[in-house]
Amino acid sequence: MSVEKVSEITATSTKSFDDALMMGVARANSTLRDVKSVWVKEQHVRCIGGAITEYQVDMVVTFGPIVRARRPWPTGPSSAR
Repeated sequence: MSVEKVSEITATSTKSFDDALMMGVARANSTLRDVKSVWVKEQHVRCIGGAITEYQVDMVVTFGPIVRARRPWPTGPSSAR
């Protein structure tokens, strides 16, 4: 079994969803160690007067070293001390 760390990040842009995603990934790479993957959870737009003013991307970032879970201590007669 492996254990990975995750962080949720929200990024916004006035240009596009792609720009918001790129900004979010850049921020994740600058603050988190060893980013492994990004999952786009949701996308939203904000509007004023019927015009889009902001694009927002909510993402889940997987990062950090993968830690392999150790097996529990052996049980049985041979492990008794």
